[in-house]
Amino acid sequence: MVRLLVLALSLCFLPAAAVADEGGERIAARGKKNKAPTAEERRAAVIELIHASGGVEAAKVSVDGMIKQMRTLLPQVPPSFWDEFKTRIDWADFADALAPIYEKHFTHDEVLAIVAWHRSEVGSKLAGLSGVMAQESMVIGEAWGRKLAEKIVSETAEWQQTQ
Repeated sequence: MVRLLVLALSLCFLPAAAVADEGGERIAARGKKNKAPTAEERRAAVIELIHASGGVEAAKVSVDGMIKQMRTLLPQVPPSFWDEFKTRIDWADFADALAPIYEKHFTHDEVLAIVAWHRSEVGSKLAGLSGVMAQESMVIGEAWGRKLAEKIVSETAEWQQTQ
């Protein structure tokens, strides 16, 4: 829901659409001609977006939760293993794996506009809180999921009695 809100807010700040001319150059809203961005420029902007939006930080929180569960499931594994394991996680590889999704759904200009929004005061606040909010959301989601599972069990038991 937070990502949907971010997307909706981001779209409000998009610049005027750019138009391509016959030579493949882009005519920006201000009338300047710019060459179309290279694949490397597009990828760099998307990686910046992933970081600016707090995507990597939220993933780190999720991994911390996963490792916490693994520590419980594997108590024989010393804490030093988990600490060292976390240092070997390649977060750049994670961001690079996500990049094609953003490249598929957003133009380069849209990515730049969204990055600009995330660099704003409110965008930075949201990105800074994304990890904490993800952690809090997981707690709520687990409790909500348990309640839903109990309801399913109860209602299926009732249904079976009527059959």
